[in-house]
Amino acid sequence: MSGQPTQYCPSCRAELRPNSKFCAECGAKIDKNVPTRIDFISKDEIPKLTIKATELFTARKLDEAIPILDNLIAAAPNSDLFLMRGQCDFFKENYYQALHFFERALELKPDGLTCNQMMGLNLFKMNRFSEAAPFLEKALSIEYDSNIETLFKLCKQKGN
Repeated sequence: MSGQPTQYCPSCRAELRPNSKFCAECGAKIDKNVPTRIDFISKDEIPKLTIKATELFTARKLDEAIPILDNLIAAAPNSDLFLMRGQCDFFKENYYQALHFFERALELKPDGLTCNQMMGLNLFKMNRFSEAAPFLEKALSIEYDSNIETLFKLCKQKGN
């Protein structure tokens, strides 16, 4: 036993081997500057920490929001937390990591407007146009948005 706290992949939450440079489960690169330890969160702390993470996210203090979100996801996963965590990676242009969180959000909330919009936009940024189109189309079926419609049309053109 090394005495070091267990560390987890910030992308897929798999347990990491000591001094890992990549996650053996999902292949994500492990950035030594990104916290990979999950702190214990009591149920009483969840609402307060959720508000704190939301405030940090809204202020675009993403590097401060991410470890709080990771710990909240470990303690009480839900689609809104996965979505916000994915948006953090999206805004940092970490599209591959964001993809994982948007997938998890959609598993829990397949008809979520923002989940579908963000998944479509993320895939669009990754130049995966034919994959982005169904998510954008789903978002449009939930609520019309002219910007999403424009992206959807671009995906249909570029995906063919």
